Amino acid sequence: MLFKPTEAKGFGFLRWQGILPKRQDVLAEKIGVMFAEELFLSGDLKRRIKHPDNINRFTEFVEEKIDYYLRIDFPARYPFASMFFGQQRRDKIKYDLLEQVQIQAPIIVDQVLEQLDEHIKMEDLVTDRVTVLSTDKLEQILNTTLRKDMIIVGFVAAFCGFFIGCIQTTLILVLR
Repeated sequence: MLFKPTEAKGFGFLRWQGILPKRQDVLAEKIGVMFAEELFLSGDLKRRIKHPDNINRFTEFVEEKIDYYLRIDFPARYPFASMFFGQQRRDKIKYDLLEQVQIQAPIIVDQVLEQLDEHIKMEDLVTDRVTVLSTDKLEQILNTTLRKDMIIVGFVAAFCGFFIGCIQTTLILVLR
């Protein structure tokens, strides 16, 4: 009843469809809102990205690129000028550039994250992804995750149905 049928089926005026396929758009919207308001907090993301360890990794990455440029690309592009730049001069340039990277990296990260906040709405992204998620894929995800729980729910429902049926039968026999 949750997943099947994926398309509305019917007989005469009676129509039925699995709950999730029927309400997928509403579910997607609710999940998107919940994700944006409760789960994805851009402040947390900003703090993690701006963590000193991440800034250090970024700086190391930039340092590798600057080293490569000063050792390989610069001499290849500017052979005449590179004759006047010894190792000491290249190290000084690298040091100055890395100093600026360490100063500017948090500012650049802030600006990029602000742009992302303004132009990318997580709620819309999640809603769009859940909307296009096939019900078969959703069923597969839920079944693999909740298989044991679904079996227990089935047994509990069967037991409750049997118990209520016994009570009804007893009442009918007693009240006759």
